[in-house]
Formats: sequence, structure tokens, C-alpha cells
Amino acid sequence: MSMFKYKFFLFFILQSCFLSINVIFGQSIQATVRADSNAMLIGDQLRLRLIVDAPKGVAVSMPDLQTLLKPAAWELINISQPTVQAQEGNLNRHEVEVLVTAWEAGEKAIPAMTFNSSEGAATSQIINIRIDAPPVVDSTYVADIKTIIEVPISWLDYWLYILGAVLLILLPYPLYLAYKKYKAGTLFPRAAPSTPEAIALEKLSALEKTTYLAEQKYSLYHSEATFILREYLQARFKVRALYMTSIDTMYAIAAKPQVVDYSKNIMEVLETADMAKFAKASPLAAANTFALNTIRTFVTSVADHLRLEAERIAAQKKGKKQ
Repeated sequence: MSMFKYKFFLFFILQSCFLSINVIFGQSIQATVRADSNAMLIGDQLRLRLIVDAPKGVAVSMPDLQTLLKPAAWELINISQPTVQAQEGNLNRHEVEVLVTAWEAGEKAIPAMTFNSSEGAATSQIINIRIDAPPVVDSTYVADIKTIIEVPISWLDYWLYILGAVLLILLPYPLYLAYKKYKAGTLFPRAAPSTPEAIALEKLSALEKTTYLAEQKYSLYHSEATFILREYLQARFKVRALYMTSIDTMYAIAAKPQVVDYSKNIMEVLETADMAKFAKASPLAAANTFALNTIRTFVTSVADHLRLEAERIAAQKKGKKQ
């Protein structure tokens, strides 16, 4: 082989290797911008995808979108975080999603964007977007009134009225019965008023159950006994026995026919009580028993007398009617 052919063959081999290395490692970056629509209404959002294909290991910087879009009357709403995905042919795809909107109708362009890298720069294409105004609504148009839907009516819709009518019919009768009982005095039954005799006898029984005598509280025992007696005399015979001395009390009731047979014993009970209260005397056990029994017997006697008198008057009235 001649020297010329040898040099030509060596030059061909070197050139082939250089081209192969350039194909494998010397790929340039490519930039593309895609929009999800070429038309939109004023105020709608438009989604843009910024795509850059670059060799692996090459860093790509995005353009300043705020500065780039504002002069073109686009409003930047949101920018997503950049993503990187491996592609065939020793390439990486760098992608960013951007949301924009516009407030003026007409044709607007998404300007060309330049993406820089260590392998050089790439510029995207210009995208034209048509922005339409919302359709005008005819305010003079009046739609037909829809037919009123009638709901079927059942008797359940009138149950309140039916109940009211029934009550109006039935209520007067119980009201009439209540009125009759009210006039007769039986609508609100009242407890029969206690007589002075019943009150006095009840208090005497309560005094008898006390421990005054066992504790030698004679003054207290006789004071309460005579208080019951004086209270009874005042209630039954209308004398101020609670505010009179023993002598004055006896003068006040001496003329009462029910008292004549008991005046001596009553006077003795009053005097014994005065001795116990004022002279601090200690009455005998017989005197204690005598005081209580005398008052009880006297009150019972007056009650019997009043009962017999009431029966006599009732019998006279009955005889007159016959």
C-alpha cells in the first residue's frame, strides 16, 4: 500500500470515530412549549407544559416566566416543581407545568422562551391563543313560567282541624260537670275545719308524750298545760284568757254553763301552774296527773255538750219541716 493510500485510510477512520462520539455525546438540547387548548374564555385558566430534552448530566435553567409573560398581558397563576424523566438515546426530559390566565379578548401569543444549559441554549416556538369574551345574554328574554306542581291532599293534612272540632264538641260537657261541682263546693274538697276541742285534745296528747315530768321540768309541763287550757278558753268562749291572770280568767268564764261543774278544778290547775312557774314549786305526781286529766275531761265535756245541743237543734228543725 502506498503512503498516500495509507494516510487516506487513517484519515477516514479518525473522521468516523469523531462523528460517532459527536452523535453519542454531543447531542444538543431541544425546547418545546405545549398548551392544552388554542382558545379560551376571558378569565379561564390555560395550562402550559414547558418541555426540554437535554443529554443526561446536563443542568437546564428555566426562564423568568413572570418577566416574560407580563408584557404579553398574561397573568401567571402557578408554576409546578420541575420534573426529570429518563428518555431513550441518553436523554433526560425536563418538564414544568404552568397555569396562566388573561383578562382581555383577542389573539395573544405565548412568547418564545429560552432555556439555558451547559451545552448551550434552546428556544421554544411561539404559540398563538385566541381569547373570547363570554356570550352576551339577552336580558329582555323571559322564559315561560313552569307549571305549578299540585301535591295531592289526603285526610292526614286535616287531622289538626278534625281534632279541634272533636274537642269543641266534647269539651263543654266536662266543663259543665266541673261547674256543677264548683257550685256544690265539691270541686276542690276542703278539709273540715278543726274545732277548738279537737285542737286542744291533740295538743294534750302531745304534751303527755313529752319527758318533762321524767326530767322534773315541772314549770315547763304546767306552763304548757295551762297554755293549752287558756288557748282553748279563748277560742271557745271568746275571752282573752291568754292575757289574763288566773283570777280574771275564772271571773270571765264563771257564768258559762259548761264551766260551772269544772270551775273549782280549773282554778286548782291554774293555781298549781302559777306555783310551779313563779314560786318554783315542785308539784306532787298526783297534781301533775290531775292537771292533764282535768283539762281533758273539761274539753271533752264541752264537746259532748255542743254535740247534744247541735242534735237537739237539728231535731227541732226536722220537726218543724214535718
